[in-house]
Amino acid sequence: MYTTVNGIYEKGQITLEEMPPTNQKMRVLVTFVEETLVQTPAQTTKPTLGFAERWQGQFKNNVETDDARLAYLKQRYQL
Repeated sequence: MYTTVNGIYEKGQITLEEMPPTNQKMRVLVTFVEETLVQTPAQTTKPTLGFAERWQGQFKNNVETDDARLAYLKQRYQL
């Protein structure tokens, strides 16, 4: 059984932020995660922007679009 428990390593000691799932003696693996990779609860609940919101205003219509190509694309994608 593998279970992940968050903790903090400081000055040679590991402090667990929650109780381990057992009281028995067990082998453990400790993974050190850089702070930039750790997300706080506020970061995880922040709404993410969709493609349109992220790129709004970044693209401009090309006025000189080839009419035949445009007609093909409209037919192909049923626009």
